[in-house]
Amino acid sequence: MCSPWCKTITINCEPSDSVSVIKIKVQDKTGISPDEYDITFASQHMLDDLSLGDYSLDSDVTYQTKFRPYTIYIRAISGKTIEIACLPWDRVSSIKREACAKEGLYNSYDYDLVFGSEVLKDNLPLSRKFSWLFIFLCSSALFRL
Repeated sequence: MCSPWCKTITINCEPSDSVSVIKIKVQDKTGISPDEYDITFASQHMLDDLSLGDYSLDSDVTYQTKFRPYTIYIRAISGKTIEIACLPWDRVSSIKREACAKEGLYNSYDYDLVFGSEVLKDNLPLSRKFSWLFIFLCSSALFRL
C-alpha cells in the first residue's frame, strides 16, 4: 500500500479480504483510522464492502490511499473564526502558519494553538479530536509550559 507521503506499507491480504478489512490492517500498522481515507487502484475508488476478488485483484498489488480532508475551526484573538482544511499528517506548525496568514499575523512563532488549557506542540501532527482551536498571542512565555 502506498500512502501520499511516499511511504510504502506492506500488509498481508487474501483475495477474499474486503476493502474494510484491509483498512483495519492498515490502521493496525499506521494508527490511521479507516474513516480518514479511501483506497484506490488504477484510479478506481474501491468500495469498503467489496473484496479484492470482486475487483479481480490478487494480494500482490500496490494500492493507493486517498485521504479525506477534514475541517477545523480556529477562534483567533480578533474574535474571527478561521476555517482550515487538514489532513491526518498536518503538523500543528503548518496549521498555525496558515491560520496566522489568514488572520494577517506575520510571525507564527509568536502564537500558539491552544485546546482547552493545552498548548499544542508545533512538531506534532494535529489530532482529529480537535474541531475547535484557539490562537493566543504569546507576548512572553505565559502560555508555554
